[in-house]
Amino acid sequence: MDKIYVLGHMPPDLDSVAAAISYSNFKNLQEGTDKYVPAFADSLNKETEYVLEKFGFEAPEKLDTLAGKNVILVDHNEFSQAATGIEEAKLLEILDHHKMDFKYGEPIQVLIRPWGSSCDIIYDLYMSAGIEIEKNMAGLMLSASLVDKVISKSPTSTPVDNEIMTI
Repeated sequence: MDKIYVLGHMPPDLDSVAAAISYSNFKNLQEGTDKYVPAFADSLNKETEYVLEKFGFEAPEKLDTLAGKNVILVDHNEFSQAATGIEEAKLLEILDHHKMDFKYGEPIQVLIRPWGSSCDIIYDLYMSAGIEIEKNMAGLMLSASLVDKVISKSPTSTPVDNEIMTI
């Protein structure tokens, strides 16, 4: 079974790393597999390192290149923000909350919602699928959501995001 790497933009921020971890977990639980692997490129910032440690997560796998790998992009859809080698990767899917600026030669699954963070979209996927989120995963996702939306003060924060924060 080929691994499918799930990773966010460069440089990675908390939402992109938390989205990679939580979406990999969601996909593995949903499909009963372990082929989805969270990853990142570049280096983690202190905020992300702190939150990972706080909720008991190891840093995802660090990739130097995406060339020749199966990839799902989270928290971005622009090749200019992607890790090295994206042009030689097999892109399978995109999950994002930013504007669309994307071209790819094959049809793929794309989920973009105009919400304040990628983790809010992933939370909604867990709930829609009836998959319980473990406490540490929920803490990681909520932290990323709060940071990305500046605790709901960001102009990108929507009523849906604010409702998710109160659940």
